[in-house]
Amino acid sequence: MGNWGLNNRELVQEYLKELSGRLRHMRACLTELHSRPEALELAQQLREAAHRLKGSGGTYGFPEISTASLQIETLLDEHLAARTPLSPASMTHLDRYMSDLEKAFRRADRRQTPSGNKSSTAVSDSLPPIFRVITVDDDPTVTRLIEATLGEAGFLVNSVHQSELALEAIEGFQPDLVLLDIDMPKIDGLELCRSLRRQKRFQTLPIVFVTGRAQSSHKVEGLNAGADDYLTKPIDPEELVARCRTRINRDRIVKELGHRDALTGLYNRQYFDEQFQVRLGEAQRYEGQLAVGMLDMDDFKKINDTYGHPMGDRVLQELAKLLTLALRQSDLIARYGGEEFVVLFPGLEPNRAKAALGRLLKKFLTVHFRRDDKVFMASFSGGVAGYPQDAQTSEALIARADEALYRAKRDGKRRIETFSPKAQNHGKH
Repeated sequence: MGNWGLNNRELVQEYLKELSGRLRHMRACLTELHSRPEALELAQQLREAAHRLKGSGGTYGFPEISTASLQIETLLDEHLAARTPLSPASMTHLDRYMSDLEKAFRRADRRQTPSGNKSSTAVSDSLPPIFRVITVDDDPTVTRLIEATLGEAGFLVNSVHQSELALEAIEGFQPDLVLLDIDMPKIDGLELCRSLRRQKRFQTLPIVFVTGRAQSSHKVEGLNAGADDYLTKPIDPEELVARCRTRINRDRIVKELGHRDALTGLYNRQYFDEQFQVRLGEAQRYEGQLAVGMLDMDDFKKINDTYGHPMGDRVLQELAKLLTLALRQSDLIARYGGEEFVVLFPGLEPNRAKAALGRLLKKFLTVHFRRDDKVFMASFSGGVAGYPQDAQTSEALIARADEALYRAKRDGKRRIETFSPKAQNHGKH
């Protein structure tokens, strides 16, 4: 197992300082339990504290702390499940486990750094900072380490320590992945996971449980609640980075495949409509401009009837290829349906978008298609509308661009027109 290395020395010292206070609280609970062995609320407090240390101790490089904490947690779980007072024998065991825990702390405090002093290879991995992770855990010592490790690996990380605030935080942060603890007060991780899965916008959001529950039955329970993966405390930093990266990449691949048109490889209409709203919102916020162009193949039915549908598909693929190569990377290109394409030009006013499509049309007219001994050329017509001058909503902009496209068809095809409120609209093509 990897450890957190010297790069997190300050975090280790902060953890040990906080651990000292936790141990004092645990010792106080244990002392009172000696006089009131039937006080299960005290046993529950002691068990929760041990559970936290079980996860964080080994994560920080102190496995002895995790081992002693696990012994305390296991013993108390038996009594809490049976709702029975602690017996003298149990108290003797607890005293020994607590003593082991305090000794482990003193050894760790003397060393001041985790065992091994070997830097994790995970922190050297480079990852674009657009990978966003939110961690929901009521133990700040765990979330600090997660933030440090994922942060050094290039992730953007946000932490929530109160599960009842998690939903609002997730909605605001829009993460690519959620790291979720199971054992939390008020709303536990299983309930929170189920709540997220009931909401359409979070049904595919990757969720990974990070918890001290290591039994197979607990893992099954978490997966049945809707989680995609499971990490057991103490956390291995290399595994943490690898699991997060793999889950996010896999999710993006699946979404990307779902956003693509099978024939042309361009984005499909659903994805374009979603992104149109995003880009338009940005233009409205920053008082920018954008243009939208609607393209439609000329006489495409004739091409299919004369040369066959496979050749018609090839014509569409060639136009898609040319659109991808000729336009800017920031332009959003999609197959809108049938032989119709749509292009979103962020930052351009309609005349500049018209000029770009005009240049593309000239290039497309030089492409020769061959079927047996027959050679032919294909063309398209286009219409352009712009925000804010022509319309203020995506639906209205599409309608305006479509009106301009109709005019291009009506006036002879093989041309690009911009929307004009003075132009007569004689119906749809």
